[in-house]
Amino acid sequence: MGIWIGLAHVRSVRSPDLLEGALGAFVPVVGLSENQENFVSQVFSVLEPMGFYILEIKDIDKWENRISRFPVAEHIQNLVRSLGPDNPVLLSDFHSYEGE
Repeated sequence: MGIWIGLAHVRSVRSPDLLEGALGAFVPVVGLSENQENFVSQVFSVLEPMGFYILEIKDIDKWENRISRFPVAEHIQNLVRSLGPDNPVLLSDFHSYEGE
């Protein structure tokens, strides 16, 4: 089991109110997973029931690889420290956008 990180690109399926009227959003995600495929599946299982359509999950990487190559914001590091059996996938803040 390892820690994974990625950036989900989402749009609201149910209501524009989910994103306060924005067209879409990007949300950093972290999770405990066996592999990249399982991590992607876990992210879908969290975001879809919330009413989001996932356009893509990009910049997927193992946590140790990411932190060895790039600085990582403190709030993302705090999310990673909060991962556990009861919280295998955690979302950071949604960064919304208005147009294409």
